[in-house]
Amino acid sequence: MSDRKAMQEDVFKILLLGGGNACKAGKTSLRLRFIYNTFSTKIFNTVGVEFGQKVLSFEDDQAKQHTARLQMWDIAGSQSKNYLTKIYYTESTAAVIVFDITQPSSLLEDAKAWLTDLKAKLKLAVPVILLANKVDLNPSFQITEEDREKINQWCQDNKLSWFAVSAAQDQGEGDSVTVAEAFTILSSEVVRWQSTLHV
Repeated sequence: MSDRKAMQEDVFKILLLGGGNACKAGKTSLRLRFIYNTFSTKIFNTVGVEFGQKVLSFEDDQAKQHTARLQMWDIAGSQSKNYLTKIYYTESTAAVIVFDITQPSSLLEDAKAWLTDLKAKLKLAVPVILLANKVDLNPSFQITEEDREKINQWCQDNKLSWFAVSAAQDQGEGDSVTVAEAFTILSSEVVRWQSTLHV
């Protein structure tokens, strides 16, 4: 038996959602940072869906070691409310909703629309996290108390965790986390969620 088989590698289908209404959330940049540890300012708009994957080794909240292949489905922002998203969502195990921290209003418009679409088209309530991207363009995390409260309240109402990230710098300083840390946290949530399904 090969070492890979011995590790019993799991497969997590993770949806990257966000953007729309002329707002680029930076999903593709996050995907490229996580998979290839690269960043480019020359990113074209996603058309339909783009795919990438990476094997991640991580420890869950019970200190148990896991290895999972994260399949990243980067869905175009223009696909929000499109009937085709139901096809993309099929058999997903988690979702990441991304919004631009320099435009907090994008949370209220785009992120809410994506979560509504996701809930309407999935049979199971999969783990979801919210990522506030482009914190490098807002280094002091200068959002108003009103906007911060709206984000906190929305996440609390929908039982989501949220984290500030930067696909560009990816340093995880201050109140932010690295992109890899965010996906590791989500992967641990997937393990916890799957344990409740009794399958």
